[in-house]
Amino acid sequence: MYKEGMVNNIKTRSLQEEMKVMTKSNNDFEDIARWRMDFCRESGVTINDEEYFIDKVQTYGYREIIYQYLDHFIENDSEKVRPNTTFEEIYAFYQLDQRLKNEALIDLQLFEQTFKATLIDVIELYVAH
Repeated sequence: MYKEGMVNNIKTRSLQEEMKVMTKSNNDFEDIARWRMDFCRESGVTINDEEYFIDKVQTYGYREIIYQYLDHFIENDSEKVRPNTTFEEIYAFYQLDQRLKNEALIDLQLFEQTFKATLIDVIELYVAH
């Protein structure tokens, strides 16, 4: 419950503040990325390399990385991010999850191909008899 509350507060505040920033900066990505960086720091996330943060957020999306994975770094029974949590850790968790999803998808596609081929063989045998 506490984790969900923290993440929901972050999402709501982020959207409200982002709307303000967007109207002031004409969607200048660098300004938005710096605002997001400040917001992450306020939430307790350490950012060791600002250029790395900007590159990853620009490439993969702030919401894709932070919204989906930040709740895994929130202390139990608290609304605080674990001490010394870094953006780099959150991004590494995002990368691991993406790789696992991709591997599972490949395996599922291979299973589907094998299943279809086997099904066609069984149907042909059934029809032939």
